Amino acid sequence: MGVLIKGLRGPSGEFGALGVVEVNSSAVDVFRFVADVEQQPTWHHGVKHSKVIGRNGNQKDVHQVLSWNFLALRGDMHLQLAQLEDPKALTIKTELTKGTMMRNFRSRVGVRQKAPGKCELEMEMFVQPNIFVPFGIRGMVGGQVRRQLRGVLSALQEKCERRSEEQQQQQPPWQPQWQPHWQPQWQQLNPLFSWLNPLVAAAS
Repeated sequence: MGVLIKGLRGPSGEFGALGVVEVNSSAVDVFRFVADVEQQPTWHHGVKHSKVIGRNGNQKDVHQVLSWNFLALRGDMHLQLAQLEDPKALTIKTELTKGTMMRNFRSRVGVRQKAPGKCELEMEMFVQPNIFVPFGIRGMVGGQVRRQLRGVLSALQEKCERRSEEQQQQQPPWQPQWQPHWQPQWQQLNPLFSWLNPLVAAAS
């Protein structure tokens, strides 16, 4: 199944999107990878820098530098985020605490196991720029948010499945550890059977 995307609007007019994708990997592995926010620049081309600057229980304070582009405009924006992780529910909630060019940002990630080695990754994201968005280009901004979320989920799907394949290849092939447990029993039955020991050893 490919990435499914649905456009959303927040209660304060935020531009949002909801996306779902199946990943051929365990839910726990996918959750741990997404939660490792410092790895984002390795798979998300829009993240130039990501650093955990504080921890408090299951919450991380994160500083990020993101590259952005809209029409002919390009630049960088600095964000400070609070990332709250729930390892039992396999959910991650992220909210903007400080940033340039962004009045509001929040996201929610949930991972659900569907079958052995297969899970469903769901991500919801809402964005509100610092500047007023004219009515005539709101549709374009909403489309940009949906495309961005689709790109994030596609990159996560590819990266997590590649990691899962690499982990499986690194595992040694299974070999039965057969032991002739019956061999010592000859010695326990009767000393008269001691003459069988060389034959048993040769057979094993």
